[in-house]
Amino acid sequence: MKKILICLAALGILSSMVSTVSAELVDRIVAVVNRKVITEYHLQEAEQQFLAQTGGASQLSREERRQKLLDVLIENELIRQKADDVGILVSDEELNAALYDIKERNQILSDEQLKKAILQEGRTWEEFLENIREQIKVAKLVNREVRSQVDVSEEEVELYYQTHQDEFDQATPTVLIRHILLPVKESTTPGDE
Repeated sequence: MKKILICLAALGILSSMVSTVSAELVDRIVAVVNRKVITEYHLQEAEQQFLAQTGGASQLSREERRQKLLDVLIENELIRQKADDVGILVSDEELNAALYDIKERNQILSDEQLKKAILQEGRTWEEFLENIREQIKVAKLVNREVRSQVDVSEEEVELYYQTHQDEFDQATPTVLIRHILLPVKESTTPGDE
């Protein structure tokens, strides 16, 4: 009886070891940005979107591409957090205007066509809208934080123009004439010309 219990215990331990060995890594933390976690799943999702947008063509190795994408995810998260900290919000009107611009630029006539195109890229409509909202937030943050700090005086503009005048000089305009048409009065005869 004692041997049977020992065998069952050993079998139980072995079976748990086998299930542990065959376990697959589902997700892991690849970066933490001010207590916000970026997971392997997010990185793989960004990589899939990148490959879908580029048609799978990339000059970078897989590791270089993943590192660059991780850097972009970290930068985006920092910007998102900064926008939230300063209270930047995106209204429905701003979102609708951005959607209208996207449809105009891509010559898409309806929301349904846009939704279909987004689904073909492997994203959901909700993910797409959230991405657009984040892009608008970033643009508003840049306008607020960066452009408000830029102050260029008239003197600086004039100085730049004077030092870079060769970039602004235009060549003397030339005109090439191929045909010269002169009005002819209706009362003239072919010999009078």
